[in-house]
Amino acid sequence: MAREFSIGARRFLVVSEPHRMGWKARVLEVTGQAGATHTTGIETIGETRSMADDRAIGELQHRFRDQSF
Repeated sequence: MAREFSIGARRFLVVSEPHRMGWKARVLEVTGQAGATHTTGIETIGETRSMADDRAIGELQHRFRDQSF
């Protein structure tokens, strides 16, 4: 399952999948108009899909504030 969101002009996907007793989410950046993606290196785990997704988005936002992305 995937969720799309934007930060400024950049587009991202949070891709979630079941993982052991919970969920794992990873963030991909959408590049170009063809929809190609590349990994950001962000992966999080949560008890629920929403928890894992929210943690991944929070980590990405944190990187943007620190400009280490």
